[in-house]
Amino acid sequence: FDPALGAILERMRTSESEDWGLDFSDVGGDAATPVTDANKRVFVRRKVGQVLVACRRGALEALRNGFVEALGDLSAEAAPFLKLFSSTDWRVLLCADDDRLAPGAVL
Repeated sequence: FDPALGAILERMRTSESEDWGLDFSDVGGDAATPVTDANKRVFVRRKVGQVLVACRRGALEALRNGFVEALGDLSAEAAPFLKLFSSTDWRVLLCADDDRLAPGAVL
């Protein structure tokens, strides 16, 4: 994530101004909808989603598909079940502290 863009979006989110000079076309919305104090949080949320996910969607899909294929090569029987895991499940399995994954631990 671009720290300069993050600082601008944080400043926008926390300050008040009626004239941002922006519209929602930058985040896939209507160019006729200006960004105002009333809707700036929606704009910021969409912008962050666009920068973190939307513009990287192709690369993220390729990474996911390669990961699933590699796991399938390791265990063809387990592959269909791995597709059932949510993003939270994967985050816990791949990033959690060892204490959280100890036998008998309740997640």
